[in-house]
Amino acid sequence: MNSVKMKFAEAYWTLVQAGRRSEDSIPEELRTEYDMLKKNEAGKASSLSDSSVM
Repeated sequence: MNSVKMKFAEAYWTLVQAGRRSEDSIPEELRTEYDMLKKNEAGKASSLSDSSVM
């Protein structure tokens, strides 16, 4: 995995979360890294909500 691409994907993730960009604006070159990041963040959010129930 290219660390430069991952840094750009993280920047896009932050912008999408802040409402400054849409997911449609993510370049195809970064799509794989962005999707991995999105999947990981969704997993973290899910595990956090599961642990708060206990």
